[in-house]
Amino acid sequence: MQKTKAALWEFLQGLGKTFMLPVALLAFCGIMLGIGSSLSSEAVTDGLPFLKAEGFHLVFTWMANTGLVAFTFLPVLFAMAIPLGLVREDKGVAAFSGFVGFAAMNLAVNFYLTARGVDLEDEKAIEHYGIADVLGVQSIDTGLLGAVAVGIVVSLLHQRFRTQRMPDALAFFGGLRFVPIISALVLSVLGLLIPLVWPAFNGWITAVGRGIGHTGVFGPFFFGMGEVLLRPIGLHHILVAMFRFTDVGGSGAVCGDDVSGALNMFYAHLDCAGAPNTAVTDATHFLSQGKMAAYLGGLPGAALAMYHCANRRMRPEIKALLVSGVVACVVGGITEPLEFLFLFVAPWLYAVHAVLVGLGFLTAAVLGVFIGNTDGNVIDWLVFGVLQGSSTKWYLVPVIAAVWFAVYYFLFRWAIRRFDLRTPGRDQEPEEDAGDEEGPAPDAEKAPARELVAGKYDAVAILDAIGGAANIRSLDNCITRLRMTVEDAERVDGARLKKLGAVGVIKLDGHTVQVVIGPQVQSVKDAIATMIPVG
Repeated sequence: MQKTKAALWEFLQGLGKTFMLPVALLAFCGIMLGIGSSLSSEAVTDGLPFLKAEGFHLVFTWMANTGLVAFTFLPVLFAMAIPLGLVREDKGVAAFSGFVGFAAMNLAVNFYLTARGVDLEDEKAIEHYGIADVLGVQSIDTGLLGAVAVGIVVSLLHQRFRTQRMPDALAFFGGLRFVPIISALVLSVLGLLIPLVWPAFNGWITAVGRGIGHTGVFGPFFFGMGEVLLRPIGLHHILVAMFRFTDVGGSGAVCGDDVSGALNMFYAHLDCAGAPNTAVTDATHFLSQGKMAAYLGGLPGAALAMYHCANRRMRPEIKALLVSGVVACVVGGITEPLEFLFLFVAPWLYAVHAVLVGLGFLTAAVLGVFIGNTDGNVIDWLVFGVLQGSSTKWYLVPVIAAVWFAVYYFLFRWAIRRFDLRTPGRDQEPEEDAGDEEGPAPDAEKAPARELVAGKYDAVAILDAIGGAANIRSLDNCITRLRMTVEDAERVDGARLKKLGAVGVIKLDGHTVQVVIGPQVQSVKDAIATMIPVG
């Protein structure tokens, strides 16, 4: 039972991590689309006539078109990224098979509808089945859910058939070549089933979306709070993706096209540069604008409170930690480096933080702020708020952020002193540990990894604190965390890892461990990977 639970945790965390590759592309393409569409819109060019010059117009139009890459092919990107992230070996074959499986599924759907005599142009049929153009094929638009299903199925097929042996006469089709073949066959069969179940499933999703819609501004409140509460276990990506890309986040007509998902609706609005309707403005309640109160104001206020509450002699040592956390939060929209500074010492304070994030979503919705995208950072505020004109009510964000800054600052300062919380700089200054500082890890002299990690992170020492290479079953990372399955979680020395620069250590069970590093986690993971056995 415990082994099954650990495997489920590992799978869900890995699935959430796979979303990061297309989401990172989405964030970049969103900025390109936002800058291109805003600087080529009449609202901006009328105020800045020099932008009407043909050269500027071509550049900005090119930027907008480039930004459409991720949104035009979003489902197939997820279908490829999920097996790419879930499998351990031959990742290129897995990604290729993801595309093959996605295409085969949609061609099978088209075959079923055509064989049944369904009129693909009939409005009632389009509404009942959710018919849309998918990669040039008239199919059922299953959106992100279909893509996730394809990705999971392909990853399982890859694991099962990667080393498939065939009879001598068919040996050419064995091994890795068999993975896309079996993916096409299995997903084609799955495609024949989709028209049978999707209409009912689509109706259920629509009902859930409408249910949340009936809660008005409290829908975004629960969404924002839920995202923060799920973040420590790494499952928030699934919740966020559901609202961004499915009917749960809203649906409606945008410039003549039916669009589902909060983020999809916002970018469709940007692309056509029309006036936003109620469906679009309601959808953005789940996007960047709700995060800005906490990201641009609240968490920086919490960081200042932690700095002021630290022992004076320790302040110079923690300043770089706090400043880097604030920069990651304000500029990059990455909050873990700050959140994990107090999550482990005061979980109840983290719960209060989740409520305050939810209230930020509610406040932005009530005041009618209209700023989309995904990150909630200062770039989103500038590109999707300021550059889009006063109709976005971007000028309210600094006011809201200032209020949240004050609330977080005084709340955290009171809580840290009242309950003597061991936030950074409040621990007893440890004596030098000769074993940690002077004695290298067992294989340190043999490993070149010290040169592979930037800044303060010592990969050799971190690996030793994890329990050595023999303790690691699998190693991966997301934006800020090392994600591992280990032989024995008790061998992971959390205290030493924190001395080595880790923000926190999460032991989900006896075998599943996460080490919160921060923005440099990829470098740390790559360096550790060079010191553990392959396979």
